[in-house]
Amino acid sequence: MNERTQHLGLKAAQRCLGSIVLAVGLAPAAHALNSDWHAWLTQSAGMDITSNTAVQFNQSFRFASEPTKLSSYYLEGGYIYGWREWLDLAAYYRQQYSKSADSWQAENRPYVDVTPRVKFGEFTLFDRNRVEYRHFDTTRYRNKLALQSDGDWLGWGLKPYVAVEAFISESANLHNRDQTQYTIGVRTDPTERLLKYVKRRRDYRLSMDHFFTLQRVLKNNAWEDQYILGLTFGVFF
Repeated sequence: MNERTQHLGLKAAQRCLGSIVLAVGLAPAAHALNSDWHAWLTQSAGMDITSNTAVQFNQSFRFASEPTKLSSYYLEGGYIYGWREWLDLAAYYRQQYSKSADSWQAENRPYVDVTPRVKFGEFTLFDRNRVEYRHFDTTRYRNKLALQSDGDWLGWGLKPYVAVEAFISESANLHNRDQTQYTIGVRTDPTERLLKYVKRRRDYRLSMDHFFTLQRVLKNNAWEDQYILGLTFGVFF
């Protein structure tokens, strides 16, 4: 990696960490009026096709303030192409259902991802750019900047990370975000740690992602803060 690339990576990392620090500073305000809790449970399954292509399927159950109140569900499938060592391209189709009053609203949501990444030391910086078409004749751009530690924390393969994601509708501009997410989490690979000595009939790997997100949504010209506790479990062949 040349000196300029490393410098740009460090600058981006500083901006990402700065955003997370800001989110932590805003956390006490989330106890005020217009804040609530959510739980997101996601399952993933994927399979490599070649050394640089794969398919993946995800489903997610999202619960509102009450633990037994399902507010949203989606099922999606996609194709991932590692075009370069530092760049991934992906195309997905998502079928999403959201609860509105006493009825469920279905939505078709295809999207594409362009995700460059840069490594410096024991860290990797991801810059995911997503353009999604929403069923209601609108498009939305999402930019997620994530900084992950690749070191072996505590000898358990823990990979902590921080991320910030901005949501921008087609009617807005880069200075008018209608939703922002600040996330702190930890990823791990149970295959190499917890199941290291378990005999397996076929080759596969597991992944787990535990995270907490502070989500800020613009509703009726006022910002609403939401707390999200999430768990993602994946198996890949």
